[in-house]
Amino acid sequence: MIDPTLFPATLRAPNLDQPLKPDKGLFNGSCNRRACQQPGATFWNPSTRAHYCRSCAGKINHANPEFPQWRLVDVAVRNESGQVTGRKDDDGNGG
Repeated sequence: MIDPTLFPATLRAPNLDQPLKPDKGLFNGSCNRRACQQPGATFWNPSTRAHYCRSCAGKINHANPEFPQWRLVDVAVRNESGQVTGRKDDDGNGG
């Protein structure tokens, strides 16, 4: 059997058996992508109506350039320090 720790994490298959986090897909919660579920999901996907982390949003946007209506956008309102203080509404205004 091959030891999976010999391969970098980027080459390993995603763990799809991990349990779903209760804040999965919620604003500033865990990324909606099951294989990821990293904290700090602030990118809104109008198609799935869920939030994704910056890394997954970039991958999704890169994979779907012909569908601008599905483009994920960062909807976080941040202070000068970069901390998330709120969410923009669907019109792009803070709220």
